[in-house]
Amino acid sequence: MVNQMMTQGAPIDFVLIDPVISKPRGISLVKRAPHPYAAILFIDWALSQEGQSLIGQELGRNLVRKGMRSKYTRLDHPKYVTVQAETFGPMYSKRLWQYGKLFQFS
Repeated sequence: MVNQMMTQGAPIDFVLIDPVISKPRGISLVKRAPHPYAAILFIDWALSQEGQSLIGQELGRNLVRKGMRSKYTRLDHPKYVTVQAETFGPMYSKRLWQYGKLFQFS
């Protein structure tokens, strides 16, 4: 959003610090999808070079495929470090529980 706002003239900016720490992003298929094969085809396309190109160039989002270019070149940062799913999952559950306790959701 910051990149988009900057191109529209907003007086804001950002800095990427080496390395950029990112979290895993998921795309999933629900258990009882009404059209599971269409969903599988969409997921396959979204992860393809064509899909990632559209996501990066048209939507300006971060990409999961290496070597792809984003609409906003400042997001094409060479040193991304992704939190591994093995550590993210258990920590996510713990942090969610702590958040619930803190704000009295549980």
